Amino acid sequence: MRFMQAAVDAILKHIRKCCEKLDPRQVDAAVQGLTSAERIFVAGAGRSEILARNFALRLQRLGLRAYIVGDVAPTITARDMLVAISGSGETDSVTSIAETARKVGAKILAVTSFPQSTLGRQADFVLHVAGREKPWERGSYVERMVQGEHEPPSPTGALFESACFILLEGLCAEILERKGARTQWQK
Repeated sequence: MRFMQAAVDAILKHIRKCCEKLDPRQVDAAVQGLTSAERIFVAGAGRSEILARNFALRLQRLGLRAYIVGDVAPTITARDMLVAISGSGETDSVTSIAETARKVGAKILAVTSFPQSTLGRQADFVLHVAGREKPWERGSYVERMVQGEHEPPSPTGALFESACFILLEGLCAEILERKGARTQWQK
């Protein structure tokens, strides 16, 4: 039990640090982009896809038109926004989706540990979520998985995903507040 408690404490401390380091201007721009977009498309691969799916569902519950890229969805246009989640910012499928969104003029919000990554450079807004210490040096996520190459057991993936989940929940709270809805966190 003490190892579990130590891991939980470390993850919570990491999430708090991530929240403190967020650029308020980027958060404000991201929320403005999300609330003004005609539709929101969310993309991720691997564990980031789970985060993407959860975020899209939360946005739908807030009354926004949100879709998961790869599911049955309309075509993205210049009036839309893409939220692309990738710890490394180099996941081929995610950067390819962002490139397509950029070509049609859609706004892009990158959620990544590496703001200077390919995804970060493609984005209009970047939420820097620390966690991954260094990007993979070779191959795409899919290539590595097919070849049986998995991340070594380390907390870095867990730190990115845990912080990302909480920060995306925080974005939802910001959206609710801007819509004038009272949240459970307000006293």
